[in-house]
Order: sequence, then C-alpha cells, then structure tokens
Amino acid sequence: MHTDHPWLFRVLFILGVLLCPAAGSVLGETTSDLSKQELIGPVKTAETRHSQLRTIHHFDHDGRLTKVELFPTQETDSVQYRLSYDAVGRVTEEQTIKPDGHVLYKKIYRYGFDEQSRQVAMIAATDDGQLAHAEFNLYDERGVVTEDLAVTGNGTVEKSLYDIRGKLIYLARYFQGRLVLESTHHHGPLGRLKESRFYSGDGALMRKDVYRYNDAGQRIEQQSEFFRSAHLRKSVVTYEFDAAGNWTKEMVQRWTEKNGTRALLETVVSRERQITYH
Repeated sequence: MHTDHPWLFRVLFILGVLLCPAAGSVLGETTSDLSKQELIGPVKTAETRHSQLRTIHHFDHDGRLTKVELFPTQETDSVQYRLSYDAVGRVTEEQTIKPDGHVLYKKIYRYGFDEQSRQVAMIAATDDGQLAHAEFNLYDERGVVTEDLAVTGNGTVEKSLYDIRGKLIYLARYFQGRLVLESTHHHGPLGRLKESRFYSGDGALMRKDVYRYNDAGQRIEQQSEFFRSAHLRKSVVTYEFDAAGNWTKEMVQRWTEKNGTRALLETVVSRERQITYH
C-alpha cells in the first residue's frame, strides 16, 4: 500500500493488519454524492425542508457536492460546509463556515491505495490532528467492493457487507466496542431493495421495511412495522416526483396501537424538496 502522507501510512498499516488484503479493480456499484442524497440527473441545487431544518445541497456539473447549507428553523445560527477536490475528483478539504464567514474548523482528507492503485482507505482529520472519520474497503477478485469499515472520532464503527452486485446486504454498528445495531437488506432480481430488517444490539427485531416501486423503477412506497416501540406500530412513506425522476414530496402516515387495535395517528408531509438543474 502507498499513501500520500507518512502519518497516514502508519495508521493504515495498523488497521490494515486487521482488515487483510484485497484484489481487483472497482467494478461494483458506486455511491456518488447525488445518490447519497437520493438524486439523479444534472442536479444543481436541492433545497430540502424538514420540520425543524432547511438544507441546501449544491452540486457541480460532474455531480460532486460542493457546498451544504443548514438553516435551523428554531435557531438564528446557520452554518455551511464547503468541499474542495483534487484533479481526479477526490475530496481534499472540508470547511465548516459560520454566516459571518469565519471558518470554525477544517477537515483534511488523505487516501491510501493498494498495488493496483485502488482506493482502500480514506482518513479525514481536523486541522489540529484529531480523527474525524475514516473508511476502509475490501474487494473481491473482480474488483467489486465486498466489505467496508467506517470509523468516526467519537467511537462509532460501522461494518458493511455487499453482494456480488455491490449491493449492501448487512450492516453492523458498534459504539465504543459494543454492538448497538444490525441490519439486513434483500434485493430483487433487478437489484432493487425489497426488504430491510433492523435489530438491536441484543438481536431483537426492532423494525421491518418493505419497499414498492413503479414501472419506471422509482421507489414510491416504504412500509415499516415497529416491534419494540412503545406506541408506534406501523408507518407508510410515499413520494411525489418531478419530471426528472427525483422525489419532491415525502408524506408519512403513522399508526399507533390502542387497546389491541391499530389506529391512524397522523398523516404529515415530512420533507419537501425544490430542485434546480444545470
């Protein structure tokens, strides 16, 4: 493995002993900045209104996230995050900026690569040298990502496993060494996510999600059953879409249980988006 910073090499070497080597070039499913925000197409901005928060995500012509603005509805302070990239499209720096232009802090990104020049590690550290987060990848012989490990500075670790198509099938989350969450994910023949199950650290089923799609492949509904909630028993999330195929409104219905009978608790618009395009 080679890296572009000496201290990063030492960190990667220690963690690399735990991860074991991998081979192949990346052929599997990639997670772009747009897909992380459930967006497709030449999106320029996506303004999302939550119940107590408004966010604006800005993207360049290559679909890379360049800026995120956060506006809490109950607070006067807003904040924005600006990202810088190198010539091949990797994030090199992230700045957190207050409304007056003052830079609160910076995160510096460094990368590790294997002998085939595949990215196997990424570390982000604050400008005073503290770990912010890190990611490590393993590949199969075809170069499809089979496993990744994400570590944060606050002690959270997430281990993800993928199938031969690069689809997420299992995730385990640990906090300070203790398992706190597991999830399994099942996909249909077309690669669409069909069902997800979420378990607590003691292995008890907490929630089951089932997804439904239209003929265009858009996810139009998510039905959830809750097994360990004190009151909530079921929810149904539905979406409205624009002409480009991006959702613009997310609506949620929630059911509670009273005296052994389920009753509709509320129907609300949980999120709305205004999207502009390049």
